[in-house]
Order: sequence, then C-alpha cells, then structure tokens
Amino acid sequence: MSFRSPNETARIAASALPMLPHTRQGVVPAPVSFVPDTAARGLVHRLVLAFVWLTFFAGFFVVREPAPFDALMTILVVVLPVVGLTAINGGHVVYLALWLVVIGTGFLAAGQAATPNDATMHMSISLYLVLASFVIAAFVAKDPQRHGDLILRAWTAAALVAAVSGALGYFDIPSGAHGLFTVHGRASGSFKDPNVYAPFLIPPFLFLLHGTLTRGPLGAMRATMGLAVLTLAIFLSFSRGGWLNLVVAVSVYLSLAFVLSQTDRHRVKLVMLTGGLAVLAIAILAVALESEAVSRLLSERAALTQGYDEGPQGRFGGQAKAWGLILSHPLGLGALQFGGVYHPEHPHNIYLSQFLNGGWIGGLVYVVILAATLALGFRAITRRRWASRSLLLVFAALVGLVVEGAIVETDHWRAFYIVLGLLWGFVSPRPQDVGAALSRGVAVTPKPLVRPARPRRAARLLLAQGGARARRSNIVAVVLSPVAPKRKRRRHEPTRKARLLLH
Repeated sequence: MSFRSPNETARIAASALPMLPHTRQGVVPAPVSFVPDTAARGLVHRLVLAFVWLTFFAGFFVVREPAPFDALMTILVVVLPVVGLTAINGGHVVYLALWLVVIGTGFLAAGQAATPNDATMHMSISLYLVLASFVIAAFVAKDPQRHGDLILRAWTAAALVAAVSGALGYFDIPSGAHGLFTVHGRASGSFKDPNVYAPFLIPPFLFLLHGTLTRGPLGAMRATMGLAVLTLAIFLSFSRGGWLNLVVAVSVYLSLAFVLSQTDRHRVKLVMLTGGLAVLAIAILAVALESEAVSRLLSERAALTQGYDEGPQGRFGGQAKAWGLILSHPLGLGALQFGGVYHPEHPHNIYLSQFLNGGWIGGLVYVVILAATLALGFRAITRRRWASRSLLLVFAALVGLVVEGAIVETDHWRAFYIVLGLLWGFVSPRPQDVGAALSRGVAVTPKPLVRPARPRRAARLLLAQGGARARRSNIVAVVLSPVAPKRKRRRHEPTRKARLLLH
C-alpha cells in the first residue's frame, strides 16, 4: 500500500468534486442532494411541520368525540410518511406488531361480547390511536431533537390554554364560565372529564420544569410562570389520579436528573430550583385554599377512599369480580362488557381492562409493551444515549401514566399514546434492542457516549472505485483542520491538512 502526503490527498479530494466551490482556504464541499426539486420539498416540509404544530395544539379541545385533534391526526398518519418526514426502523415495526396483537385479540373477543357493536367500535378507536402513536414515533425518529421539541412546544401551548380556561371557569371569571369549564365542581377546562384533563397537563408541566433547569434566566422565568398556571389547574381538577401521576412523574424526573448530573454545581442548582418551585407551589395552593369551596372539595377528595370505592358494588368489589372473570374467560369478554353487564362500572384499572378486553394473550402483550418501553427508555438514559434532551422528561411522564393506570383506564387517552410515540421516537431501537431489554433487563451501569470534538469543516466523499459494492460501502470522511504555516505557501497549495477517517 502506498501513502500520499496530506497536501496531495487534499488535492485529490478537490479533484473528485470538480463542480464544488473553492475558497482561498481550501476545499469547501457543498451539500449534495439526491432528491430533485429540493426547494419545493423544503416548502412542503415547512408546511407539514406547521400542520403538525397545529394538530398537537388542537389537543386542548376535547369537549366532544371525535375531537379536532383526531381529524387532524388522521391526516398526518397519511401525510407524514408520504412527504418523507418519518424514519421507520425495525424496532418501530416490532412496536406496531405487538400492538396489533393486542388489537387483534380485542376484535376476536368482541365476537362473543354481549354488545359486539360497542366492543368493535372501542377496538377500532384503539387501532387509530396505535397507528397515530406509531407514526409519531417514526416522525420523531427522523429528527429527534427538532421534531420532539415541536410536539412538546405545541402540547405545552395547548396545555396552557386548557389550564387558563379551567382556572377561570372554576372561579367563574367571567360570569357563566363555571358551567362551561367545570364538571361536578371540578376544573376540566375544555375537556369533558377532569380525570383526563389533569394527566394531559403533566407532560407539559415536566417540559416547563425541564426548562427552568436548562434555560437562561429569561427562559427560566417564563417557564416558571407557566408552571404556576399548570400547578393551579392540576390542583383545581381534584383528580386523585392526576395528583398521583404528577407526584410520581416529578419525583422520577428530579431523581434521575440529580443522579445523571455531570457536576456537583449542577446538582446544587437542581436542589435550589426544586426548593424554590416547591415554595411557589405551596404559595399558590395556600391562596387557592382561601376559597371555602376549594377547602371543602379538597377535604372530600384528599381521602384515600370514597364512598363509591367500597362495598361489593364499589370499585374494589368490582376489581375482585374482574379477577374471577379473567381466570374463567381466557379469551376475554370483549371491550366495554364488564361495566354495565357484569358490574355497574368499569374496573378502574387499565391492566384488568386489557385482560378483560382481549383475554390472556392481549393482556400479557399489553404488559410486555409497557415493560419494553420502560426498559428501552431507562437503558438509553443510563447509557447516556440521548437522541434528544427531552428523553428524560418523556420517560418520567410515561412512568406517571403507567402508575396511574392502576386506578383508572388509560387505553383511550391521547396523552398516553403521544408519550409512547415520543419515547419510541427518541430511543429509535432495533429489534435486537427490544429483545435484549425484555430478556436481560435494564442495564443500570452508566456508559457515557464519547463523542469526538467537531471539526471546523468536514466533507463526506463517495469514492467511485467501481462496482455497486464500492458505491454502497466506501464512505470516506475528509476532515480539514487548520495548520500553522511553517514556510511560505506555494501557489494553489491548500492551507489545511487533510485527515482520512474511514467509516
């Protein structure tokens, strides 16, 4: 093998790109695009990204079903793959395949349901939400940082609108707003159920909390103001599940952020900001408790059990009955059959509901999906393989939703499927990663990802050495780094030394 001098290598690299511009400081390769009409494609992408923002912003309005979010999301499920704004890999296919097993068993169980039409409609809605989550995952995987932040920012804007409307409605500002934005004396904003309204606000709450810890003074101040609004709204919803979700999610986020901090200085900042936010939250709640209606409702909702929880016809009695039906019906009862046919209400437990909806197979696969998602997310966090800075807060939000699922059904919550899609997009696993997460468990030893320093200029050249194999694999990175001139430079001699890095 013969070796060429660095200057000669740079001249060869320049001659390989005769149509690219040159400067006095050396070769500056222009970006090469293999897609025709790049300008038109860029315009289409910008319009679609604006449509994505509008879709997730519309999530604040869920007074009736289907909501505007559903109509817009149905369009995105088709449009995003067509315009090339998705990146589907094997891990996403495994994720979709597992969900299709859950949906398929639900449809099979619907055939033997007492009201098959209701069960079939329920599973059809579940199928739409699964497809939406799959497309969200592929969309985020295309550009995790930009696309993930786009969704979270739009979601945060929607949450602030819903929170403001819920708070104003609770205090009847202006007159008549109480009847529009409350349900049974609890703030619901533009949602029809306070128990869905509160969990919708929690991922944006974590996004703003993350902003107070990572942004500059002005950005942290804006995020703190948003946190104050969301804290008041979640409290006024008087949703015990929402409160539990918030406590779990915030605890997971702060704990992991503290452990994964790079320096003690950052840990001190984290503790101080957390203390300040806690004081702010206590002050807001103290002001709210000045209202007699708030104090009375809080004393009722703060109890661990309510009247409808106890007795054979209550929530706990229904869950005990659900266990017996699961054991005696391995193929399931069909969706929406337990509440109203076997018991006055649903079991208020998503895991029991999935076993009732799709039998043993559907219930077990549902648990596998959640276990794999949590394992992959935690594995990526501990190994510091962060495709997006928002991975930590999305993982914490999912943990909160998984815990809340033990006391309420979350199978048709849009927030649940959006968080799942975001996490699978951030992690973007391969099929073997999914299998490893389930078979070997979660890797708990941090393994930092070492990244080399970014060079000033870099160009990737495809060396045409003949044959399809060479065109596919022979990728060479030419890294141009400045060197101090030790002698008078000859005419047309490049002033940068070239290094070849084989990939």
